[in-house]
Amino acid sequence: RQPAGGLGGYAFRTFTISDLTERDCERLVRQATILVEHTKDTFWLPGDGSEDESELCELESLARRVYHQHLEAFDLDRHEGCEWWVQLKPEGEDRAPVDLHFDKDEELAESFSLGAFPTISTVTYLTGDGPGVAPTVVFPHTYTDDDEEHGMASVLLSRPTPSK
Repeated sequence: RQPAGGLGGYAFRTFTISDLTERDCERLVRQATILVEHTKDTFWLPGDGSEDESELCELESLARRVYHQHLEAFDLDRHEGCEWWVQLKPEGEDRAPVDLHFDKDEELAESFSLGAFPTISTVTYLTGDGPGVAPTVVFPHTYTDDDEEHGMASVLLSRPTPSK
């Protein structure tokens, strides 16, 4: 949570990974497609840099780049690390949207009904906007806010753009 500015006291920014080309995005989408055929699990990259860059797959390298870019942009010290995963939505009218949710530790929430939330949440797009492609919506709302007491004066919409 940021002290001032942004959405309801939360800071938000849009970044582009300038050297991530269309060809890179296509290759990463192919890798993500293969990954989700095997698992829909989430993955963890430690923040201490203990992993050898040469041993990371391209998806892990991208997650690490996004993680470090955000630490620098928000002037944060190194954190424990980052959790990452991929979501693939089929093209066409049958594509199911991502349900509205709070980014949180899902295992902790399910096991103990506790909410542990990340310092930073990000979305990285490898494909663009198109028919039936919904934007990411960010609400200035916390897990404990009561809707009746804390009206939402604004929301942030982020339309998919490759490398954003």
